[in-house]
Amino acid sequence: LHADALGPPFLRDTVNRISRRGHDVQLHTHPEWLSAGSHPPPQLIRAMWELPAERQSALLARSAALLRGAGAT
Repeated sequence: LHADALGPPFLRDTVNRISRRGHDVQLHTHPEWLSAGSHPPPQLIRAMWELPAERQSALLARSAALLRGAGAT
């Protein structure tokens, strides 16, 4: 989700650095990034369980797509 705030190049660079060192790239959500760039910021969400199940599923799918788009396999 930080790719929305920092941009896809940042995520690509992160994925490349992890992969080059022989590590697995894995999905790890930080829902607090959902409020990045919002003015005024919404209520800070720190954990996935704070979101409805449908929103969790959508965020996981979107995050996985962002990782794949950045070169993760």
